[in-house]
Amino acid sequence: MFLTCIKIIFFVVTNCSEKIVVNLNGITVKSQCMNKIILFITSLFLFSVLSLAAQTSVSFSPADVEETFQVDVSNTSLDLQLETIVTNTTADTLMLKWERMVVSQPQNWLTQVCDNNFCYEPPVFTNYSPEQNINEPVVLLPGSEFKLIFHVLPKGVAGTGSWELPFYRIDEPATEIGRVTFKAVVGTLSASAIVSKPRFTIYPNPASEYFEVTGGDKVDHII
Repeated sequence: MFLTCIKIIFFVVTNCSEKIVVNLNGITVKSQCMNKIILFITSLFLFSVLSLAAQTSVSFSPADVEETFQVDVSNTSLDLQLETIVTNTTADTLMLKWERMVVSQPQNWLTQVCDNNFCYEPPVFTNYSPEQNINEPVVLLPGSEFKLIFHVLPKGVAGTGSWELPFYRIDEPATEIGRVTFKAVVGTLSASAIVSKPRFTIYPNPASEYFEVTGGDKVDHII
């Protein structure tokens, strides 16, 4: 972009006429190109401001989400959650598309995204893809917000994962308007920290007058 601007300025300078003004102090060359260059730079500045405003139409709180989890990784049903608040900072109603991008993660890990419409299954990487018959844009009224939840399913494997979610307007799918990043560090609890759940049975069940508890060594009393 910068190189293009320089080329345009050079073209304007080399293709416009000059006006010579003579004064008492000597000969001064006053170029009519200067006004054109100033007009061009002013227009470029306004364009940059408008483009920046368009690119910051949503905000994230936080924009970089990072959590460390110390868990019993052997529990394959673990569902770890990272959260951020997405806010429409414009005066317009926005229809948004997000894409889930994997930067790095252990091979067995799965992830899924929950927006204000659905919780999408791990194979679904976006909320809007007409080619795949996915048409669920996030609709945000001016100033409104929603909680986006990023689920990490370690599937019995400790490690570190990083992901990014760029956002786009449906009517301008080629222009990214914001991006939130997620990072999860999943560590394993020591064996001493993993407390086994007491297992016991009650017989008969249901009981009318009495019942028997087996495997209840840790049961202190029954109310």
